[in-house]
Amino acid sequence: MGEFDLIVRSPGVRPDLLPDNVATTSVIREFLQRCPAPVIGVTGTQGKGTTCTAITAILIAAGRTAHLGGNIGRPPLDFLAEVRTDHVVVLELSNLQLIDAEVAPSVAVVLAVTPDHLNWHVDLEEYYAAKTPSTSRHKSGNLVVFDAANPVATRIAATSPGRKLALGDADGFHIRGRAIHLGPTEIVGAADVQLRGEHNLRNLTAAVAAVYDLVDGYTETIRAGVRVVRPLPRPAQRRLLQQRVGLVGI
Repeated sequence: MGEFDLIVRSPGVRPDLLPDNVATTSVIREFLQRCPAPVIGVTGTQGKGTTCTAITAILIAAGRTAHLGGNIGRPPLDFLAEVRTDHVVVLELSNLQLIDAEVAPSVAVVLAVTPDHLNWHVDLEEYYAAKTPSTSRHKSGNLVVFDAANPVATRIAATSPGRKLALGDADGFHIRGRAIHLGPTEIVGAADVQLRGEHNLRNLTAAVAAVYDLVDGYTETIRAGVRVVRPLPRPAQRRLLQQRVGLVGI
């Protein structure tokens, strides 16, 4: 084997299988270290793609330039050169990508975390810990949005020194009668939601909470973005969003 100075870890390769005498990195680590724009990173066991799609749709409805990547959309390093400081990047982040992350997204969304990937992790605790860098690497000015009904998501969110938004809190973002509320105020009506199932409504609530400040809380903008998200297979959903709102990075 020839000499080399740096190993770029593929997400499928466990970090502990790499030589310990050579510097290592990953695509996500390099992107987060160099990205000049705010990054919203979404992790969890299920619903990441739907949540990322909804976040991006709301941002586009607000007139923001949004780049979607990670496990959905384009590989992040492919569009890094296009990102400007006034853009927003939305990343779907898996445990395989986060396990050795050294920088966290400025906004972390932690959906419900349930047992998974035990064919790759040594045990369940390692799987849970692999998602934790998305919040434990936060700075005090960062934000974490999390599913307060899920004990693991709550535990992961607690590692962040930043601001925390607990989904499901009656004073915060929560679901009432298939509508999304912020305290007593309806933000998204039942008629705006095109996705079926309580799980998808929770994903949309997470998306709304994640971008609320970035779109200045404009209810009509948020509703316009949510209306675009349809219950279609992922490739078809991406094409539909491109046609309707011209998403960048999908």
